[in-house]
Amino acid sequence: MPGMPISRITTKDIAILETMLARYKGACPHFAALLRRKVDSSAIYLRDDIPPDTVTLNSSVAYSVDDTAAGPHLVVQSEIEDLPAFAVSIHSLRGLALLGMSEGEIVDVPTSDTERERLYVDTVLSQPEAEANLALRRPAGLLRPSNVVPLRMRSAGSDAPDSDDPGPKAA
Repeated sequence: MPGMPISRITTKDIAILETMLARYKGACPHFAALLRRKVDSSAIYLRDDIPPDTVTLNSSVAYSVDDTAAGPHLVVQSEIEDLPAFAVSIHSLRGLALLGMSEGEIVDVPTSDTERERLYVDTVLSQPEAEANLALRRPAGLLRPSNVVPLRMRSAGSDAPDSDDPGPKAA
């Protein structure tokens, strides 16, 4: 498809797309072609290495369709039926096209043999991989008190020097 940027896909997301391709029995040749292109020509990244401005599964993305704002939507793996209004599925042309795109990229997606829609990624509002990387890089000194659990509580009024000893008492 002309105008299709190289997708950046995580190893987990490419495994899902490969499974979708192997099981695809749909009648939409445009979806099948896009899915095949994503599987065959995407740049594959480890979870820790995917750029934070790239759309991955479970990313929240604000984008435009033919110059009209869309989203923010959560890009999900779920089937299209009964999706909440805040989600777009990779089982749809639009959701599949967004997967692997980065901020500022544009792609023309055929919606029929004669019509296309232009998708533009405005901003990736959140990406699970970036959030996981941020959590891993957070300095230990920034732990919130609610996350700190004492290993053992000292009983009130116990000031004996051996009251801290967790081992068994000698007979």
